[in-house]
Amino acid sequence: MPLLKIALVQQNCPKGAVAANLAATADYVRDSTADIICFPEMSLTGYLQPEEQPEAMLTLESPEVRDFCLQTAHRPITAVAGLVERNPAGRPYITPRSSRAAESSSAPIAR
Repeated sequence: MPLLKIALVQQNCPKGAVAANLAATADYVRDSTADIICFPEMSLTGYLQPEEQPEAMLTLESPEVRDFCLQTAHRPITAVAGLVERNPAGRPYITPRSSRAAESSSAPIAR
């Protein structure tokens, strides 16, 4: 039975710095030799205060989420990251997002 390599990333995820956080995620994915790489809970958006930085909240259809999913394209790696997801009905969600070879899925943690 082959071994499964899992990388757990500890990184600084500044609040609302979505572009910088996404770039850091891309660097880790590109350089990883793991089969699965896991990022912190809100690694894409940072632990932002939604009422103070509403523009930093994402949807699952956001270009930034698509870009995260594309980071695994043509690579034998699964990546899992988290974000603050905009909820039109009220309080935002804490949402994990996974991607493997540009195929992605999500499962909300708190709704």
